[in-house]
Amino acid sequence: ASYIGDLIEIGVKSLKVEGRMRSLYYLATVIGTYREIIDCYYDHTLTEEKINKLAEGLKNGIELFFEKQYENEYGNKKQEE
Repeated sequence: ASYIGDLIEIGVKSLKVEGRMRSLYYLATVIGTYREIIDCYYDHTLTEEKINKLAEGLKNGIELFFEKQYENEYGNKKQEE
């Protein structure tokens, strides 16, 4: 996440977020985290502590997504058998 400031400074105007075959929850988590990092960068409030907190929240959100996806794909099959 600390590289976002570097990307802004060299003129990057958009980011590609991998979203094919992902849920809206996954996309909202990732995009929301990037949005907050970018906003903090422009507000000059982006600290190492803030980056670590956002990264931890992103990690937890993505882990939750994959747990739910696994339950939906494999949990339901066990019930059907």
